[in-house]
This record gives sequence, structure tokens and C-alpha cells, in this order.
Amino acid sequence: MATFVHHRFRQSAVMTPNSVTFPNFGSRTCPEGVMSNQTIHRWCSPKTVLVIVQCSDDANQALRLVHHAHTAGARLILVQVCGDLPPAIDADKARAPVAPEAKEFLPSDWTSSHSWDEVYRRAFVLKNVPSRDTPLLVRRFKVDRVLLFASRLRAQTQLSGLQRTLPDLVNVPIWLFPYPVRNQADAGQFPQRILLPVSDGPQNGVGFSFAYELARMQSAGLTVLHVFPQSGSLGQSNRNPFTVMSWLPLPADSSPGRCRIEISVRQGDPATEILEFEKSKPHDLIVLRSTSSPGAASRQHDTLIEKVCSQSGCPVVLLGSGIQGLQDTAPPKNAHHASAHPIATLTSTD
Repeated sequence: MATFVHHRFRQSAVMTPNSVTFPNFGSRTCPEGVMSNQTIHRWCSPKTVLVIVQCSDDANQALRLVHHAHTAGARLILVQVCGDLPPAIDADKARAPVAPEAKEFLPSDWTSSHSWDEVYRRAFVLKNVPSRDTPLLVRRFKVDRVLLFASRLRAQTQLSGLQRTLPDLVNVPIWLFPYPVRNQADAGQFPQRILLPVSDGPQNGVGFSFAYELARMQSAGLTVLHVFPQSGSLGQSNRNPFTVMSWLPLPADSSPGRCRIEISVRQGDPATEILEFEKSKPHDLIVLRSTSSPGAASRQHDTLIEKVCSQSGCPVVLLGSGIQGLQDTAPPKNAHHASAHPIATLTSTD
């Protein structure tokens, strides 16, 4: 047993050789560069959700995304981005009944007919929208969340052009769902286990702030996974979960509720380690920070994003470089830099 100490805040922690768990964790610092609380809360509790239906999607897939938006209590915008909608979800044939195997994904308060005209009564539908115009729709309708399925027409290790470029063109999270989804809970409606792979760079701020707030609002557990490159020369102290904790920019916690955090440290190929970790310890959601910058490091990061998104068994939230402009321009008066003042120390207990 170890103890987490920060100023007057004292919290027990459970440690294993490669991980440390902080039950019911509550943060007390707010360093530079974290997102505003209002923006993070809007992402976690969206008012408007944009569902993108691609020509490779079937009716069951679209229903999962419609159900996700309905469960979140958000206004639904259904956008078809290429070709014709699948016959089962064409507006001209909306009175056709939903397939029996898909009815479980319809909200319980919908009409007993379970027909697609119910979907179209509850959604604002746009057809034949060029994929390049999707960012304009996000801004025009003040969308808080974008949902789409991974394309089945691509190789397993690739994303479609829209899935690859959209996160860097919009300033909201992109929820990318695998096909098939393991079960209804894994459709991301009420995630209870959230996985956040991180590095020790400034890009941790947005991803951690979002994952932390989403976990707190859902009373979910948050796993922070730090994967060191196999070729890196690292001291033992850098592999300590408490050192990883000191890198994380914790948001100010002015609202009630706590979040259980587990930190795990691995070494090897990042994409492989993330997928193997999620397979051994299944999660409901993975949060990835997608940054766009020139150089070999950026290309490696893009490869990691594609591999995790296309092979993960659970939904992946992509936070792209388009989000960078939403960061706070100045930290709060009591803010300080996490790396200058470590927020976690390890002390012995009796």
C-alpha cells in the first residue's frame, strides 16, 4: 500500500509492479493549457450530435448511432455523405419496419411500429452531402459530437479519407465505432471503463481533461496507459506510475463527484501495447489525441491512430488538432505547471 499526497489532500493508492490505482480521485490543480470547463462539459453532455452515415453502413449500424444520440438527450442531425442511403434507411421508404434484430437499439419510448419514419421525425436529415462539407455542418449547427462507423470497405489497418482527415478539421470530439460492436454497452452510451493512452508531452492536456470529466460524470473508472518506446533509454524513475501522474495536467475540480484512476506503464510498440492492454482488460471507450504536425514522429503517430481505431473492439474518441484553438489563453490565477511542481509523491505507510 502507498499513499498519494498533494498539499493537504491525502489519498490511498493500490500499487502493482506496473500500475497504481487511485480510488475516488479528486484533483486540486489547474495548469496551463487545459480546456475550459464549459467546453469539456459540453463535449461530455452534448446538445447536438451529428451522425454520419456512409454508403458502406447498414441499417443496424445507423440505428446504433441514432440510439447513442437519443440516449445522450441531444438533438440529432443525420447526414449521408456519399452515394445513396442503404434502402432500409432511405427517407422515401421510411415506413418500412426496422429489422427485428435491430429493434433492441431503438429507444423504448418510440412508437410500437418501430418504423424508420420515427427516426426521421426526430432527426434533421441531410442527404448527398459531400464529405468535404462536413466541417461546415459542424460549425453551422454548433455540433458537440460527431459519430460514425469505421468503413468496412477498407483494409483492417486503414481508415477512410473522412475518418483520417475529419478530426483535424473540426473542434469537437469524433466518436469512431468499430464494426461489429461487441455489445450494446460498447456502443459508448454509458462508458464505465475509459482508457487514455498518453505521452509526456503537452498534448496530454486536452485528452486528459476530456477523459477525466467524462469518467467523473459517468461515475466511470479511468485508466491512464503510458507506453514508452522500446528503443528509449529510460531510468527506473520514469517508469514509475507516480512519475506519470506528475505529468498529467489535472483540471480544477469545482464540481461534486470523484473519479477512480488507474495508471499503467508499459514499454514496446505503442499501438501493439494499447491493443493488447485493451484486449486483456476490456474498456468501453478509448480516448486518443490526434495531432497534425510534419515529421517522422507525426507519421508514426498517425499510424498508431489508424491501427488502434481500425482494430480496437470498442469505440475510439479522436481529439484532433482542430481542437487546439479552443485552449484557454491564460491559466487561472492559482495555476502552475505540472512538470515544475509534481503533484504526486510516494511516501511510506505503516
